[in-house]
Amino acid sequence: MFLKVALVAVVIFHWLVIFGNVSAFFVLPFYSPWYIALPIMSYIGLLTFSRVLDCPITKLENIIRKRMGLPEITGFLKQYLFKPLKRAKIRRKYQKNS
Repeated sequence: MFLKVALVAVVIFHWLVIFGNVSAFFVLPFYSPWYIALPIMSYIGLLTFSRVLDCPITKLENIIRKRMGLPEITGFLKQYLFKPLKRAKIRRKYQKNS
């Protein structure tokens, strides 16, 4: 039970971090000088789209998932955004053809 609550808390926290990063990426240029905003925005972009750097929150989620006996995930957005969208698209296509 504790692991399930911990997993949900980590996923919610991860969504909040992603929302904060995306918000900061678009809001930061209007509230700080370009020489401060540009490096921070570059760093946010690097962390978000890098295939080399591993997210520590995803690592924590994989540790919890492993202890629960669930398969590990390779990417947070892939697991919780792109896969559900793909499933919904396939479901819609299947319902349309039926």
